[in-house]
Amino acid sequence: RVLPIRALSLVLLAPISTPSSTDTLPNWVHFLNIPADCGVDPKIMGIAPAYAVPQALKKAGLRLSQMDVIVMAGGMPGQKDALYAATQGGYKAMLEVACKPMIQWVLDALSKSPSVQRVAVVGLPPLTALDCEKPLVMLANTGEMVENVRAGAVELSRHNPDGGKVLILPADIPAVTAEMVEWLVTQIEASNHDLYGF
Repeated sequence: RVLPIRALSLVLLAPISTPSSTDTLPNWVHFLNIPADCGVDPKIMGIAPAYAVPQALKKAGLRLSQMDVIVMAGGMPGQKDALYAATQGGYKAMLEVACKPMIQWVLDALSKSPSVQRVAVVGLPPLTALDCEKPLVMLANTGEMVENVRAGAVELSRHNPDGGKVLILPADIPAVTAEMVEWLVTQIEASNHDLYGF
């Protein structure tokens, strides 16, 4: 038996640079009375606003800021690596898990994440056949992890010069879900640091 549960969330919309205010409510505060229905697994019910809020804002012609993502996919197991027998010198990110490449599971999660804007996959040949519902760019492996990160960040900044933070994910986490990505982005947006580790 499924029991419908309705919840009310209050969302405060404000510009990045918030003006000072006195004892009155400042004019940059906006209240939206817009319903948005979305269904989520009861196990993750607490994250439902992450899906309902973008729907409500879309109805109002608004949207939350989104985050670009770099997916690191350049690893190639050597002959002494335990995965070499499965990859035969190929890219670890393309190792099949449940009938599709490991990296595809990551891209599927990012595709379903409302907070994700663009995705840069770094480390695979540009013509690698992958699917992503978000704008996707493929960048070749530079041979160095830090340089791969930099290459991805530079490419994403070309499309979004005003972007602040970039989420970096490895390609070998096929169990990742959109809910996990949303939680991670929420934690990052809630504070202001140069580097986050989870």
